[in-house]
Amino acid sequence: MEINRLTITGQVIDVGSSRVSPAGVPQRTITIEHRSRQLEAGAPREARCQLKVKIAGEDLVAVARAVAVGQQIGIEGFLTRSGFKGSETGIVMHATRIRVQGFANEQEHG
Repeated sequence: MEINRLTITGQVIDVGSSRVSPAGVPQRTITIEHRSRQLEAGAPREARCQLKVKIAGEDLVAVARAVAVGQQIGIEGFLTRSGFKGSETGIVMHATRIRVQGFANEQEHG
């Protein structure tokens, strides 16, 4: 079995609007910016990236409604390609768990 799991923390830099998929599943997309110092080959290195995160399902979208730009967030999920057209080469994270600072209940989907 192949493994595709990502756990990352970051600051929310964009919160998209909520929508409902054709199958009736509530969805929202947010963008986070991750910044940290990591050790690579024995030397410290700054790690920075921006990542789009797709959030789907009643429970997780309810948590995402509590998210604001500038807030720290922790996300677990998996990576997949962005879009279905062959010309799109980006990646997007699909959230399976979200931890929001200050939100009383961690929500987990799956």
